[in-house]
Amino acid sequence: MTNKGVLHAVDASTGRPRWKFSGTGDTTSGSPAVHGGTVCLGTEEHWVHALETASGRQRWKRRLGGSINDVHVRGDAVYVHCQDRFLYALDARTGKQRWRCEIGAGTEGVAVVGDTVYAGRSHPSKLLALESRTGKPRWEVPLRDPSAMPWSEDEARISSEIHISGRNAYFTALGLYSFRIDP
Repeated sequence: MTNKGVLHAVDASTGRPRWKFSGTGDTTSGSPAVHGGTVCLGTEEHWVHALETASGRQRWKRRLGGSINDVHVRGDAVYVHCQDRFLYALDARTGKQRWRCEIGAGTEGVAVVGDTVYAGRSHPSKLLALESRTGKPRWEVPLRDPSAMPWSEDEARISSEIHISGRNAYFTALGLYSFRIDP
């Protein structure tokens, strides 16, 4: 992804260009999310674009209620966190909204592990767990440190207290709690 909003796909073995997508016309936000033949990207102008990874052909686009912060593709769902205080789950094939859950202001990141969506909040500082199919809250844990919460695709950390590993599907809140997440 370039800083001008053009997504380039290259062959991993040769480095040769395969396709490029510049159809947003908007300022892209965050990194593209790739999973199962779909690549999704969000824009500051409230749009989510879903493309086929093989061809770059646009499958769908959907306008949501705010600038897009994070996009995650897992299985047949696209999870989108917007600046409108909501987390959305969209059908990866059609872009149709499955659910929407208000997670509040100051949300610092989203991670999907197994059938749970985790959202870290900084105001007040909490870790929220939602059921990935319905968006219904499972639990929330207050955190002591409201500092920034950086996230990545397979691993998420909230200050020094929380560690989520998508590869190993476990959750540990160091010094506070310890849970095993069965995928």
